[in-house]
Amino acid sequence: MKIVIVLVCLIVLTFSYFKFKNIEEVKPLDYSQKSNWVAYPQNPDKKIDVFYIYPTIYAEKKPFNMDVNRADLREKAQHLLLAQAGVFSSSANLYAPFYQQTTFLNLNPNKDMFKDKYLLYGAKDVENAFNYYLKHSDRPFILAGDSQGSVVLLYLMRKNFNDPELQKRLVAAYLIGYSITDEDLEKYPWIKFAKSFNDNHVVISYNTQAPGATGSPVLKPKAHCINPL
Repeated sequence: MKIVIVLVCLIVLTFSYFKFKNIEEVKPLDYSQKSNWVAYPQNPDKKIDVFYIYPTIYAEKKPFNMDVNRADLREKAQHLLLAQAGVFSSSANLYAPFYQQTTFLNLNPNKDMFKDKYLLYGAKDVENAFNYYLKHSDRPFILAGDSQGSVVLLYLMRKNFNDPELQKRLVAAYLIGYSITDEDLEKYPWIKFAKSFNDNHVVISYNTQAPGATGSPVLKPKAHCINPL
């Protein structure tokens, strides 16, 4: 009887382990594989690049990070590339990685997103994609994101842009639909908010909520805002 109980316990523990592992384990993407890019120009012919990160398109309970190989999610990312970054297509080379973003259900206004391991999986994908991009382009660039895309680009700027060469190459960072706060500007002095229409090496950001919306995970106290009009 004791042997049977022990075996049952081992089976339950083994099942639980693999179930947990399948949910938790998120492997980095290989950005030398062009299938891991929403857009990667083969013959860039413009003088400037746009590095674009799509917003939250995944909203399921499990797993906590999206599968970038799902056809429906790839189609959503492609659609948003055209809808949001398409405005740059006539004047810039568009680079846009797929990334294993966290589900919308995991975004919580009461926690620090930059300490959330599921969001960081996606943020580190974006960092790896950006590093791959830098190895293959020496042109000036624009960063452009929306919502969770702006969150992970802000993570990238916090972590990597205390670098004069990157600051010099940055034309502007459009971090739309997420908050750039007093704390960001004080703690990361290389992040500078735009003050006039012809500023370079700066951030442009504004709120994208409807009037009266509450409980947003992306609108923070003491957020800075530039009127898009």
